[in-house]
Amino acid sequence: MLGPEDRALRRRQYADALWRIAERDGVERASMRAIASEAGTSLGMLQHHFADKDELLALAIRDRMQKKHAGLIRSIERLGSDPEPAAVLVAALRHRLPLTSKLRTEARVLQYWLVTEARSPLQSEVLVESEQVLTEVIGRALGAARSQSLVSGDLDVAVLTSALLVLNDGLMRSLMLGRHTAAEAKEIIETQVRAVLRAPQTMSRQR
Repeated sequence: MLGPEDRALRRRQYADALWRIAERDGVERASMRAIASEAGTSLGMLQHHFADKDELLALAIRDRMQKKHAGLIRSIERLGSDPEPAAVLVAALRHRLPLTSKLRTEARVLQYWLVTEARSPLQSEVLVESEQVLTEVIGRALGAARSQSLVSGDLDVAVLTSALLVLNDGLMRSLMLGRHTAAEAKEIIETQVRAVLRAPQTMSRQR
């Protein structure tokens, strides 16, 4: 019998197999049987670790989200001990966008999961987790901006944070549909931030 660490490793190997199929052939081809074959094991063994594809997708997406969160924190830390709120907001909103082929694959897998799988408690749980770190980073940046009189003192930080996330969702979809390039998306984010803060026009130099 596998111990907890070995079981966790095996489950992540199946998640890695799912990502390889998604990146190579498209997420639609990532059936449970195909994932088992990609991982070099049997369908029965895969089903021993995951009750269904919903559970496997949840683990795969959660793992990628955790890595993205860690990357976001590192990006903010590179801005220094007391970064400008505008720079933090730009970095956070850019970090969420599917600007590379790998990130576009991640976005497609998430979209596929939400559209094709029956709504489940796992989906709600993972979606909340996926927004938590980003929401906290944006909220802190807006709070710092308010303390520096870069925004109105009666600003509702929670509402504005939600508004920025909704706008960012729209930009994500636009990128996936090919309506904007990565360069255009970056400029749109800077424009969003300038509209929210009394941010300098030279923000684009903070790249």
